[in-house]
Parts: sequence; C-alpha cells; structure tokens
Amino acid sequence: MSRALIAVLLVAGVVCFSASQTPKAVSSYTLKSWQNQPGKADQADHKPVHEGNLMVCTNVEPKKNGNECLLKYENDGEMYVEFRQTITATSTDEVSLTCASKVSSEPISCEVTITVLK
Repeated sequence: MSRALIAVLLVAGVVCFSASQTPKAVSSYTLKSWQNQPGKADQADHKPVHEGNLMVCTNVEPKKNGNECLLKYENDGEMYVEFRQTITATSTDEVSLTCASKVSSEPISCEVTITVLK
C-alpha cells in the first residue's frame, strides 16, 4: 500500500510541476496591413516582438491560395505565414507586417495577432 501511495504522490508532483511550467498569455496586440486599396494609402504596421511570442496570421482578404502574411524582422530576415498559421518569434526584434499576393496589383489586407507569453 505504501508503494502505491508513493507512486500516486510522485505522479501528482510531476503533474503539478508540469502545469506550473506552462506559459500563460499576458497580453496580445494586432498588426494590420493593406496594399492597393482604392482611395487608401498602403499601410504596413510594425512593432517590437520578443523571442518566444506567438504570432498568428488571423486574416487575409481576399482568401485565395498564395495570399499570406509576410513578417519582416528588422535584423533577422522574413517569414511567410499562411492564414491561420501560428509561429513563434525566433528573436527579439522589430517586426513589420505586409501582405503577400501572387498578383502584385491586387487589393489585399492582412492581420497578425501577437501574443506575449509569460
């Protein structure tokens, strides 16, 4: 009986330890971008991002194959992110959002939500 109790306590301790290590969302913000919109100047939002933040392409209009969010790091390259795809920031840097389309003159808009984890 004491072995069973020890096993239960060990498992409970591991579960509690694992749960305490799970990152929690502290805040989130959205970057918006659009190009070629009639009567509007093009826009490309930019903000600092920290390594480990989650970034998800939450909207692309029009929703067509090949239309996606393009995140450009100021010092660390760029990443194409498909609609509803989630990635993790690979470094702490300034990131800007533009929309990528196979048809360069097509009106397009996109959004990325960045979630800060603790």
